[in-house]
Amino acid sequence: MALSRYTFFVPIAGWIKSALDFCFPGACTACQSECDASLPLCEKCLLQLDALATSPACGRCASPLAYPDAPCPHCRGEGAKPLDCIIAIGLYEEPMRSMIHAIKYHRDWPLAEYLADCVLERERARELLKEAQVLVPVPLHPLRQFSRGYNQASLLTARFHRRCRIAQSEALIRLRNTETQTHLHSRTKREANLKNAFALVKGKDIQGKRVVLVDDVRTTGATLRAAARELRKGRPRSLSAIVLAVADPRGRQFETV
Repeated sequence: MALSRYTFFVPIAGWIKSALDFCFPGACTACQSECDASLPLCEKCLLQLDALATSPACGRCASPLAYPDAPCPHCRGEGAKPLDCIIAIGLYEEPMRSMIHAIKYHRDWPLAEYLADCVLERERARELLKEAQVLVPVPLHPLRQFSRGYNQASLLTARFHRRCRIAQSEALIRLRNTETQTHLHSRTKREANLKNAFALVKGKDIQGKRVVLVDDVRTTGATLRAAARELRKGRPRSLSAIVLAVADPRGRQFETV
């Protein structure tokens, strides 16, 4: 029996990859140690990311819980109004923190797609997106988006759109180039910074629809609440949010986000 040429190509491709990995090993985004060039993290950091993704979290506000189905001490079961619920991979801790910083500040935009796929590994995220009809990214001000080159929330939204076949809409715009939230170390100042920061410009896109707002991190929740309040003016059927990470609700690290 004649052998297909692919019989030879498959092992050769594997040898080439092994040789390239040996000569040009990748660097872990979080700890900078050598890793498989096809992955963003080393084995140790991948395990840490998995631990974040499998830790118990509130089904309403995505804050961490002591154990599965425990009462949430953060939202007390009321959720993160005006959103119906928030879903995240896990806490804003390593290696998640380094990955998000690489996306936002070092133009490592492919990591956004990798983390969006991590979101889709969560059953609750898949269930939410299965019912969703419109995805809306939290917008950047045009000046900030120009300087950064892209909006990380839009990258995540585009990945969900391609993977889940859900419509996406730029229903919101950012009216004010607000001060960077990292410089504001209290929830009150962050809320004030975002007053009248957003405007609904495509209300028909979301009217009567199941809408999911997309962003990278929920810190104090000020940005999501401000965006959600504006989206509620469009009378969506439901309004939830998906983020990559939730900052420590005890406030130990939210100033760095």
